[in-house]
Amino acid sequence: MYIKKTAVSILFFLLSTSLVFAQTESASDGSDPVAAKLLQSVSQHLKSLHSIAVDFTFTNYDRSNIVRGTASGTITIKGNDCKIVQGDNLTLYCSGTDCWRIDKEAQEINLSKLDDNTMAFTPQKIFTDFYNKDFLYRENSVKDGIAEIQMTPIDKRQSFHTILLYIDTKKLMIVKVKVIQNDNTSLVYTFNKVVNNPAISDAQIKFNQSNYPAYDLIDNR
Repeated sequence: MYIKKTAVSILFFLLSTSLVFAQTESASDGSDPVAAKLLQSVSQHLKSLHSIAVDFTFTNYDRSNIVRGTASGTITIKGNDCKIVQGDNLTLYCSGTDCWRIDKEAQEINLSKLDDNTMAFTPQKIFTDFYNKDFLYRENSVKDGIAEIQMTPIDKRQSFHTILLYIDTKKLMIVKVKVIQNDNTSLVYTFNKVVNNPAISDAQIKFNQSNYPAYDLIDNR
């Protein structure tokens, strides 16, 4: 259960972070202008996308860098709507303001309102400018066409102290994200397949309670 809860709660943040460059126009004070230039190029690519579909793998490492769990799933984003499917049991829908977490095993739906003060950024924040004011960033290295960008949150109350983005400099797409938490455990998301502008219908990406007639709905808003 730890893998599932952690993966879903942070994954919205990572996808929003990876796509939010659509409004990144200049480096924040103290950030690396080389990293800013690359992120701006990623921004221009992402601004042209109407939708995106991603196959991902999630790996959880302990302080000794030993694997403690893995999971895989898919993400689809279209406008303000986002859907994450992880394994056979867990599905998450987000409308931009509300989030439905569906646990098939428990036949339970948890409905929550996304709080601006949490790290679960909504897909609609993809096109906001929070990135510039929330992080300092620099380019650590470039190897075989993959750049490593280090992001440090300005707000030290976050549950993590570093995010490492790995960007394909030719495709201008993030291929991996590593989150180093305050206890020095780490979470790694590898984006195995990214499809730009797939055809996504509303029925595919929007929550519809009629699809879960026997499920208990718990409204936590």
